Amino acid sequence: MTGNEALKAALQLLNYTDQNGQVDNANSQEFLGRALVILNQIYADLWRLGHPAGTFAPMRDINETFALTEDICRNALVYGVAMLFAQSESDGDSQTLYARLYNQSRTVAADGIGYVDMWEGADYT
Repeated sequence: MTGNEALKAALQLLNYTDQNGQVDNANSQEFLGRALVILNQIYADLWRLGHPAGTFAPMRDINETFALTEDICRNALVYGVAMLFAQSESDGDSQTLYARLYNQSRTVAADGIGYVDMWEGADYT
């Protein structure tokens, strides 16, 4: 999954879209301005789960691919990105919901339990 795909999926979860499910043009530049920082915050947190002794290298471009499994990207990273975007928008209800989902998903990833993939077949492009 790329940073752009994760961003789009998170914004769709938050319903920060127009009637066609696309990121609203009025907000897209504002969201893109914060996207790389938010993506890298969650990426760093999840990357350390699988690489405790390694050196993290942040994404430099939103179109780069995460060095994480697809399971972690679809089932944890997207929730974390949604959580931080909701927080930055002062959207307390959504922030609370996605914080809970992110923390649960992160725990599953840390424990290596595995996921039930509810996003299978979803198109993030």
